[in-house]
Parts: sequence; structure tokens; C-alpha cells
Amino acid sequence: MNLQSISERLESYLIESEDLYWLNWVGLKDEIDIEAVAAKAGDLFSIETIEFVRSKLQNTQSTEEKHILRSILGQLTLSFMESEGSDIQGKILTREAETTVEWEGEVIPIRSFGVRIMNQQDQQKRRDMIALREKTVDEIINPLKRELVEKMFLTVRRMGYKNYIELCSETQDRDFHAFAQEMRRFLEDTEDIYRKYLDAYLKKANGLGLTTETHSSDLTAVMRYNLFDQHFPTDTLVPVLEKTVGGMGFALDKIHLDLEDRPSKKPRPCVSAVNPPDDVRLTIYPVGGLEDYSGLLHEAGHAIHFIHDEKDLNFIFKYWGDRGFTEG
Repeated sequence: MNLQSISERLESYLIESEDLYWLNWVGLKDEIDIEAVAAKAGDLFSIETIEFVRSKLQNTQSTEEKHILRSILGQLTLSFMESEGSDIQGKILTREAETTVEWEGEVIPIRSFGVRIMNQQDQQKRRDMIALREKTVDEIINPLKRELVEKMFLTVRRMGYKNYIELCSETQDRDFHAFAQEMRRFLEDTEDIYRKYLDAYLKKANGLGLTTETHSSDLTAVMRYNLFDQHFPTDTLVPVLEKTVGGMGFALDKIHLDLEDRPSKKPRPCVSAVNPPDDVRLTIYPVGGLEDYSGLLHEAGHAIHFIHDEKDLNFIFKYWGDRGFTEG
């Protein structure tokens, strides 16, 4: 066992698994066998390998080496947990892609049903649609998700951690308890202004404002505010993206752009950095209006970041690190 071998095998696993996840996300493949990909890694995903890397981390004095080893430990730990639950995760993704609901006589995939909810103007229908989706997900998908979460908690303890917070604190070298306190202060400091503007936008969306009867479906109407849809047509999405990116001196030619409408495609925009800088994929499911533009431009920022990774950059820094960097 050596670090070079661990790094090479981990990189191969990440490329192959990310490719499979993307195929499922965009609706090109309902059934994906993550379990088989994890099995190919063999003893890479084991407590022994994690302990080997952890001991190297504890025994080095080099700041640079500590950074690399902590990153490898973090990704290895995450991938080990993923491999432990890969059989359940595969079933979850397959079930998500295959599950449908019947609404007003039409059979609709559960993933794209969320887009229908966002575009539904009638308040009561939105509430009924959300209730239908929640009931379907709770009955068909959530039992598997609960099973996965339970298995992850057991896996965390098998690795010698008390809980998930302790695991993340070591692998990311952060104080998450202090971070939680900071976030609680932020919520307290912004509560009044949040409620003020939420009330204002709810009045625009449903005419009632924030009341004891406010429902999550009302917030959906605020988030999918359609007043300006005429100014954000779907057919100008890509031209606007090209003009914006080109104006910054960048090009899209190295990014695989997927805007297709597929029944089992997830609606949330995302970027899959399968093998940066050579294989970077940007996907969006257009729902209409400003939401499409903000989502596409945001994800394009990530994609541009990834296609400018240095080819000879240590692979671990392409997949692991402070997410605040790429969000910036």
C-alpha cells in the first residue's frame, strides 16, 4: 500500500462514478450500477486504507504535505462511505428516475413534476400538487433514503468517529460547532428583514402576504415569479450565455452543454466536473423565466473555473477543497 497507488485508483473511481451520476441526473440512464464501480476499487475503500492515510497525516510536519494528505483523507472517507451505501444509492437514483405521479389524467415523472408545480399559477392546485409529490416520495423513495442514512451513521462510527460532525472536522480541518453558532447569529440578525421582504413578495404573488396560513407552495410562487418572463425567453438562453462569457474573455467550446428536455431529468442546474479540465458538463432543465438565466449563468461560472484547472494539478485539488472558492 502506497500513496501513489491510492491516489491513482481514487482518481479513476471518481471519474467513472461522476460520469454515471451525470448520466442519471440528466435522464440518459435510469439504472446506474455504482456498486459495480465501487467493487472494482477493491481494498481501496477500507478502514485499513483510511487508517494508513490518517497515520501519514499525523506523522508529517510539512504544511504542504498535510494539505494534500488531508484532502486525500477527506475524499477517500467520502468515497468509502459512498461505496458502503452504493447498493442503496443506486436503487434510490433508479427509483427517482422511474417514479411517476398521475395529475389531471396525465402520468408525469416525479422529477419533472417539480417544474409543473413551479409553473402552476393556481394556489390550491399548487398545494395539491406538492401534497401529491410529498406523499409519493415518502411512500416510494424515502424508505430507501432512511435506510441509507442509517447505514451512513453506522459507517461513520465504524471509522472511529462519534458522529458526522467529528468526521468533517478532521477531514476539513474546521470547527463546525463555531460555524453553527455563527449561522445561528446570522439567522437571528436577519429574521426581521427576511420576514419584511417575504411578506412584501408574498403580497405580490398571492395578495395575502405572510400569515399563519402561508404554505410552502406560496413560497414556490415567489421563487418562480413570472412577471418578467417575457424578458427572459428560453430561445435566447444560450446566446446570452455566449455573449456574457465572451465579454469576459472566455469561451464555451470546452464545456459540454446539455439543455435537453427529458422526462426523468432533474430540474436543478448543475455542473459535473467529470475529469477537469478536459471533461466538464453543464446541464439545465429550462423551466422558464429569470430562473433559467440565473441558474445557467451561475453554473457556467463553475464550468469556466473547472475548464481552467491546470492539467498537471494534483488530482485531489480538482475534486476536494473549500467550496467557497468555486462559489466565488
